[in-house]
Amino acid sequence: SRTNVQGVFDMAVTDANGDYTRYTNVADVDTVEATPGSWVQAGALVHVHTPDSRAADANVFVSLIQYNGDAIGNITVYLENLTFQGGITALRFISSAAGQMPKLYAKNCKFQYSTNGNGLTLTGIDTAILQGCEASANYLDGFNYHAGDAIVPRAIEIDCLARDNGVTAADTSNGSSIHDGGSVVRINGNYQSNKGPNVVEDGALESWNLGTHASDSNATAAGQNADFMMGTSGAMWLDYCTSNGSTFGIVAGSSTTIYKLQTRATVADSGSGAIYERIIPAESAQGQ
Repeated sequence: SRTNVQGVFDMAVTDANGDYTRYTNVADVDTVEATPGSWVQAGALVHVHTPDSRAADANVFVSLIQYNGDAIGNITVYLENLTFQGGITALRFISSAAGQMPKLYAKNCKFQYSTNGNGLTLTGIDTAILQGCEASANYLDGFNYHAGDAIVPRAIEIDCLARDNGVTAADTSNGSSIHDGGSVVRINGNYQSNKGPNVVEDGALESWNLGTHASDSNATAAGQNADFMMGTSGAMWLDYCTSNGSTFGIVAGSSTTIYKLQTRATVADSGSGAIYERIIPAESAQGQ
C-alpha cells in the first residue's frame, strides 16, 4: 500500500558492482505478473515481481517522487560519510535568489539510484568541493552543475568516482558535467561506464583535469561514446590524464580548445575544435 512511487530497487539481487537491481516500470498488473524484475503503480497499490520471483520482502526498496536530500537557499552545507539513495535525485541543492553564495562541501559521500534525475544536482551553487565522493547507478548524470539565479557554478572534485550512471535511450548521461559558464577542477578521480560521455563540459568556461581517468562509456548513440569532451564553448586542460575503452577518447567540440600535457588515450583525438599538445620544457623535466 503506497502511492507517489517513481522507482523500485532490489537490495537482495545485485550486479557485479554490488548495485541494486533497478526494476522496470511496466504498463499493468498482468505484465508485472509475467515479468520478473518489474513493477507498476495501480491505484493505491504498488505491484512488484522480484527478479528471482521470491515473495516481496524488506529488501524491495521503493523510491518516492520526492527529492531525497534537498537543500535550498543562501546556506553552506557540509556532508561527511553519508549515503543518499533513491529519490528524484539523490541530493539536490539549489539557490533561491540572485546574489546568493550557496556552498557545498561533501566528503566521503555517495549519491545513488536516482529515479528521474542526477545523483547530485547542484543549481546556482557558487562553490562545491567534493572529496572522495561517489555517484553511481543514477538515472541521468552522476555529478551535475548548472547556473541558477544568475549564479555561475564553480566546482572541485578530488578523488571522486562516477560510474554506471544513465539508463535512458538518449545516451547523454555523464559521470561529471558542468554547464552555463561554470568552471571545474578534477584532481585524480575515476569516471567510467556511464551511458554517455564520461567527462563532458557543455557551455562551460574552463575545466582543468589533473591525473583524472575516464574509460568504457556505455553509450551507443552516435558521438556519445567518449571519455573527455568539451562541448559547445570554453577550454579544457588535461594534465597527466588517461582514457581508454571508449570509441572516442578526447573530443573538442566546435569553438572549444583542449590542452593536453602527458595525457594518454588509446584512440585518436577528434572533433572540430582545437586540441594542442603541451610540452614540458627540457629544463623543467631535468629538475623533476
